[in-house]
Amino acid sequence: MADSINKILNKKKWTGEEVGRALLQSLVHDAKMKDKPHEPLFSQAELSTMEQSIYQGKDRIAYAVYQTLYSSLVDAYNKIQGAQQSYYANYFRYSHHLTNAMTAEAVEEGLRKLPFIMTQGQYDRLAHSVGADKGMNRAKLTEIIFTSLNYYLIDGINKRPPAVDAALQATRTEPVTNPRILAHYNEDTGNGYYTLEDGRRSDKMPHEKWQKALYERYEPNETLQEHNERRMLWTYELLFKGLEAIKAACNERGISLPDGMTEADAIAGLERMLQGEEGPVALEALINGRKWATWHTYETHPEGLTKYDILFSMLGRYSGEHKDDISPKEQYKEFINDYPELHKAIMKELEDRIGPPIEDKYFNTWLDLAKLGLPAYQELMRVYDEEIIELHLKGKEHRYGGIAIIQHPNDINLDYNGKYVETVDILQGLNGLDRMAADEALTDELEDIFHKQLRPSMKTVYAYNTLIDIIGQAYSIEGAEALKIDTTTMETQAGGFNRLLYMLHGDMSGPEEAKKNKRAILKKLLHPILIEQAQPSPADIEAVKGQIKELGLTEQAYKQLRNLDGFIATLAGKGGV
Repeated sequence: MADSINKILNKKKWTGEEVGRALLQSLVHDAKMKDKPHEPLFSQAELSTMEQSIYQGKDRIAYAVYQTLYSSLVDAYNKIQGAQQSYYANYFRYSHHLTNAMTAEAVEEGLRKLPFIMTQGQYDRLAHSVGADKGMNRAKLTEIIFTSLNYYLIDGINKRPPAVDAALQATRTEPVTNPRILAHYNEDTGNGYYTLEDGRRSDKMPHEKWQKALYERYEPNETLQEHNERRMLWTYELLFKGLEAIKAACNERGISLPDGMTEADAIAGLERMLQGEEGPVALEALINGRKWATWHTYETHPEGLTKYDILFSMLGRYSGEHKDDISPKEQYKEFINDYPELHKAIMKELEDRIGPPIEDKYFNTWLDLAKLGLPAYQELMRVYDEEIIELHLKGKEHRYGGIAIIQHPNDINLDYNGKYVETVDILQGLNGLDRMAADEALTDELEDIFHKQLRPSMKTVYAYNTLIDIIGQAYSIEGAEALKIDTTTMETQAGGFNRLLYMLHGDMSGPEEAKKNKRAILKKLLHPILIEQAQPSPADIEAVKGQIKELGLTEQAYKQLRNLDGFIATLAGKGGV
């Protein structure tokens, strides 16, 4: 810019366009040096000398256009600064309510981890109800057999009858011969390996080298931490935006979603991925930026499998738990054939406890079986604090902190049924989502802030910056971008707000129905601040470009460029200031 200005200043005679461009370059120079001590691009005397050489009508009109632009650009810049300040003020108002919702949710989550307080009488009544409900469950003979066996395998090792223990120990050396069981072993136990696109296999590489190979396929120069953070944030964003946004992102990247995938399926998959689990293949490919490594189940089962191994990993293939190639009745017959001594030992235990077995029908309750001394059913009849809390809250809320029995409660803490009640609502002073949704005035205020203040201010700022690009190009203003409003802070704030909003939505906890309801409330009350939606449309940009180009350095330009508000309004589109 200095060279071009020097060329103009060193001339003896100037055109109106040259003086006008010099005038606007001085404005650019002052904008670049804003808040810094600096000399003007040229002195007032030098400008006067150049102006005095303009005497032809065409040159005077051209210079008048640039003078008009100079004044209108200064006016527009000052106005847009006001729009930006409006954005900042309303951003802090809007984000304050997000902070309140986050604080309330954090406090609620903290309360869920505290012990649930109740009286001894209240506890006893609830425990009795839980036990009564469980005790009414009825069991078939095959269910009793497999429930008992499963108990002896894991929790009841020390309570195994000698004959059952001896039969179990014998299976440690007996090879598996059942072809149906062997055919399903790799599938049921997740026995397999991953491959990358180039054929490298996870089972043929040390773990560290495999991890490095897996992640080096993503963004160049991106660390594993950066990749995981980007992956996590985008997962939160898609979880917030829902199935349509997921479909759009997949279409853009040429990824096919499975036929029939519902929004509930997609949400469940993304939630699993946020927990560090593997999600559906299509979503893994979408989030990771490339196709996730492909899983292959081994075609042959491992050598040396024993019947003891199968009891731990595939008992459901005998008990009817798995829908299989054969019926549950046939599965049970295979169990008797594959484990004759174990079956005989368990049947003997049952005969000793409940008498000779009868045909396979529902004939005993859990309570009866526990009273008859079957350890597995004594364990099933045990009442846990979680079950008591679930019954008391009727599944409407999750609590994880166990139960505390209050000693000598005051009357003020008891209702007319003798149940403990809190007299202080800890959440009352917090404006959580439920309270926000019930406050109509607040709901209206949030809509007003977003749609009538925050978003219009943002659209107007970006409209102004786009207009600077158009004018700079049309009138050959070198370095015109210096006249733009700096939007870095706006964009940082918007990005931070969105990340917090998406994470609050994704991290909602509690029963599914309650979580779904709170997420719906959050999406209704607070909207992401999307910079891309504040940008002028291509059609509006082309329209304004055409208008400016047509004006050129004409007398009409001199008149129309005195005020840039109309051009900014066109670029801001619907919803601008």
